[in-house]
Amino acid sequence: PQGMAEAETAVLRFLASQPQLIRDALFTDPASCLAVFSYLPTISRHIILRLLYITIPVPEDEIEKWIAVEKREVFRQELERLVKLDVFVHESEAGLVQMAPAFQTGLQIAIGGGGQAWTAGRVDVAVASDEIIEEKAKAKWESVLSFLVSSSPIERDVREILHGAALVRLDSQGMDSITPDGFQFVLLDQRTQLWQYLISYFEYCKDNVAEGLRFLFKLTLNTPGEYYQIASLSDSQRSVLKHLKYIGVAHESKSRYCATRLATSMAREDVQAEDPSKRFIMVETNFAVYAYSNSELRVALLALFADMRGRLPLLASGRLTRESVRRAFAKGIKALQIIRFLQSHAHPQMRALRDTQFSPLPPTVSDQLLLWERECCRIEVIPAVLFRGFQSTHDLEAMRSIAASIDGLIYASAHNHVVVVQKEAEDKVKALWKSRESAHMDTS
Repeated sequence: PQGMAEAETAVLRFLASQPQLIRDALFTDPASCLAVFSYLPTISRHIILRLLYITIPVPEDEIEKWIAVEKREVFRQELERLVKLDVFVHESEAGLVQMAPAFQTGLQIAIGGGGQAWTAGRVDVAVASDEIIEEKAKAKWESVLSFLVSSSPIERDVREILHGAALVRLDSQGMDSITPDGFQFVLLDQRTQLWQYLISYFEYCKDNVAEGLRFLFKLTLNTPGEYYQIASLSDSQRSVLKHLKYIGVAHESKSRYCATRLATSMAREDVQAEDPSKRFIMVETNFAVYAYSNSELRVALLALFADMRGRLPLLASGRLTRESVRRAFAKGIKALQIIRFLQSHAHPQMRALRDTQFSPLPPTVSDQLLLWERECCRIEVIPAVLFRGFQSTHDLEAMRSIAASIDGLIYASAHNHVVVVQKEAEDKVKALWKSRESAHMDTS
């Protein structure tokens, strides 16, 4: 649905793809029910809250009356999603809808209270300052992105996840090399990056997915710097905690752990305060780019699609050129991803200079990026097979008809006596041609 962030979409798609047993185990935890509820779009949350304390099936037509006429198609799409997530039970023949008992009970506890206290295992201790913890957490996640951009050192387990997610691959010399998917990944917003990475982690480590997700969801709802005893965790939760520590989502101190701001930033986007330090890019109408940052990672990200030409303390300068942008296109980066990256990291001064509600990016720059991308899309390369040397026009037309009948025809020319078919259709075309020849010989 329109308006859903990429992170929410990725989380809900992942949950819907899991076996029902995992969702059943997940929804025994009220914190997980609350987290999943928060990731749903507004229309779904509205319906869930109205049905939260109703324990009998409700006619679907009655629920539709709660929705504006122009939004009813969206409602039907969301109802289908909620059924796939085992949040709702839909009796399609009878036209009845009911909230799944497990999710309903868990959400009632999460919102209204009751059940086991979430604070079990919490400890009050004097530890390192929040600033030190958050700096370490930020550095750990940036090390993951730095590995993608420049192959800097990283934990072995994290490297395996990145390879498993096809964000990195080994080149011909056995060195780690970023893939087109990896280039697209580094240009995403941090929240979406975290969720996509952790979804890849759970896909890679298939054991105890439900227990690991329960722990992660609860961590995203914790208060940063609030410590809990590691002894209260199961073995599988400790394994997840170890990996979350590698990427800065959790912090561990002796026998205690806590969530960092990276963890709480993974909660629903519309409740998060924006980090002002992410607004560091200035783009001028002459395609000059300035990065007001000392971060090597941020400059390296800009260098993916810009020609960086100068470096001063707290400032790096460069320019968007046709060649630099086309290099990015060749690596799998899209023009809209570059535009979105520049918009989301635009310096506050750019927003002040441009009195517009649409984009702080100069339209000449965004339009030119799209035009440069179109230049690369004028020619499409399709694997093909050329047939030639036909003895007659009748044979050529027969070959053309055979290829067209299986949607494999690319080009045919009676003048040049050639037929071009798709590579994947080659075997079928040859088999049909041999059948035709055999039939022709039998009749003669």
